[in-house]
Amino acid sequence: MHGYLPRKDVIFFVPGISGNVLVLPAKKNIPVYQLLKAQEFLIHEAGNPVIYIEERRVKTRLQF
Repeated sequence: MHGYLPRKDVIFFVPGISGNVLVLPAKKNIPVYQLLKAQEFLIHEAGNPVIYIEERRVKTRLQF
């Protein structure tokens, strides 16, 4: 089974809306099907497109 080993945290978010939806930890093997299933589930729950990137920042930004 092929997996994905991110060097940084994998962050799922809705473009245009601040805050993270889900964060998967870095340096842990993640099966590709798990990434796709998580994205599919989050799109269904959010009702909006959800994308993911490798990022080191996991704290949500403050809104003013």
